[in-house]
Amino acid sequence: MYRELPENERNDLAAVILYSSATEALGMMIRAMVASKEVLSNKVLIQRLIAQLENATLPAQQAILSQTLALVVGQTPDDPGI
Repeated sequence: MYRELPENERNDLAAVILYSSATEALGMMIRAMVASKEVLSNKVLIQRLIAQLENATLPAQQAILSQTLALVVGQTPDDPGI
């Protein structure tokens, strides 16, 4: 039988979710933001990824979040050659 988890347990559970790829992590973040009608921008995605990265404790989770951050940031005007 299933029971509804209290808010603090849901947050703890969400903190240990491992994504299988950077694109999956990005897709899940975007879908969650669209579903909750939040503003969707690179700036917001970057802020959320940095916050998740700072709180990640598992090396695999940190690696995926770093890769996802690299996808979102991509090339910026201050990169050489732009």
